[in-house]
Amino acid sequence: MIQDKLAILISRKLSGEATEEEIRELEDWLKNHPQDQYFSAVLNEYWQGHTQISIDTNEKNIHFEQILKLAETEATDTNKYLKKFKIIRLKYLWPAASIVFIIVGFLLWSSMFSLRKTNEVAVAKGAKTQIILPDGSKVWLNSASKLRYSKNFNTKSREVTLEGEGFFDVIRDSARPFIVHTTAIDIHVLGTSFNVKDYGSDKAIETTLIKGLIEIVNKSDTHPSKIILHPKEKLIFNKVIESQKKENFSKSDYHIVSLPKTKPDTAINETSWIHNRLVFEGDTFRELAKKMERWYNVEIIFYNEKTANFRLRGVFEDESLDQAMKGLQMIAPFSFKVNGNKIEIY
Repeated sequence: MIQDKLAILISRKLSGEATEEEIRELEDWLKNHPQDQYFSAVLNEYWQGHTQISIDTNEKNIHFEQILKLAETEATDTNKYLKKFKIIRLKYLWPAASIVFIIVGFLLWSSMFSLRKTNEVAVAKGAKTQIILPDGSKVWLNSASKLRYSKNFNTKSREVTLEGEGFFDVIRDSARPFIVHTTAIDIHVLGTSFNVKDYGSDKAIETTLIKGLIEIVNKSDTHPSKIILHPKEKLIFNKVIESQKKENFSKSDYHIVSLPKTKPDTAINETSWIHNRLVFEGDTFRELAKKMERWYNVEIIFYNEKTANFRLRGVFEDESLDQAMKGLQMIAPFSFKVNGNKIEIY
């Protein structure tokens, strides 16, 4: 009954039908049961994507309990259900159907979650999400990102592992330092706000501090050295150079960039994605394409190296993919062709 109640609350919020009391009830539940935030985040990403549940108009009056019983039967075979789940493509959205979808997903998810030793929140391309950790700290995750943390989080320590990009607003707790693990560096904080970007395909890890202080440690150091980052500073750590050696920090590993001190926090380029803005200042077209692939959930292919090396400046906010591409054509000479989810650049 508790699981059904949670599923219905999430469903009502996603469909815009939840009352203020139901929204507060859902927020309180997720804050006190962080393991359920994974389920909530996955459904939120799927809901906002191009794939939505629907029901044939001739079937919309099927009794809810009959559908739920069918769902329970299907969920007993995880692989079979997942295969069907991936090919759902529907055109109409009915409130009852949305509840059925979420409960079906919840039944499957809850049967699998007990096998997990860690909590994981994964964000698909073209989506973003926000979670609240058990200690009250908030994390915003950008598209194509993952955050993992132990079920024992906030007992003796507060440690998370990030793949991709995340913005952290950490609750201060001197007894339990907060640590963000990335592929090559660890970030130690007490209470602060900062952004971390570490996508696997990137050549560098970027850490941007907004407020507070953080310590950055090279994970490969035999005798770990630390770098202290101050507000409005960004550390760029070179993963390519670091992979070639196992020594302490050196100037070739990283450099620190000072951000404009007078610039409001909401206008900082490194955190603009939180405010749904994609900023590019002097990026090559290829570098921008990587960001656009995650932003719009597409694949961009270049057929000309000169075009790929164009330097571009601008901001995308509410533009569709087609509008963004046509906007870029105003500042760079190229043509493009859309082939499914692939964008071919000539």
